[in-house]
Amino acid sequence: MEQVPCPRCQAELAAYDRRKRQYQDENGDRHPLSIRRLRCQNPDCRRLHVELPDFLLPYKRYAVKVMAAVLAGTASVAPLEESTRWRWRNWYRRLIGYFQGVIASIWRQTQETARTLLASPNKTVPVRLDSGAPGLSELVRLTVNSGNWVTTRSAVVAGPLTL
Repeated sequence: MEQVPCPRCQAELAAYDRRKRQYQDENGDRHPLSIRRLRCQNPDCRRLHVELPDFLLPYKRYAVKVMAAVLAGTASVAPLEESTRWRWRNWYRRLIGYFQGVIASIWRQTQETARTLLASPNKTVPVRLDSGAPGLSELVRLTVNSGNWVTTRSAVVAGPLTL
């Protein structure tokens, strides 16, 4: 089995448990999943991380293919709610600059590693920023796995707080 390091501290991750999750495909069909959670073995970190398949994004309930079709304007069926499509387009507009910054940062780190450790600029991994935009799943995977994912959860208070 592939060993994945903790995105925060690079320590080893160990299987912790599983949790149930559903996602919807482009036809609106729901599919159940059992998602593995991993715990960092570093005593100073001990964070839980969720191992998502390539076709899911953190905190999203539709497959990446559905979201990418909505963002490209080619979705024909799902999701049915216009407010969901609007939220996705707004989310992507807000984060595309951030995704590009993460890619540029990773590219610079790769260049610096190649220059200093490998002592050869020919041993770098090419990342295309100008020709052919990376797909949504690639953008999110790079952002999450580099430890730069910004949590999008928030709490809403419906009325005044009472003490």
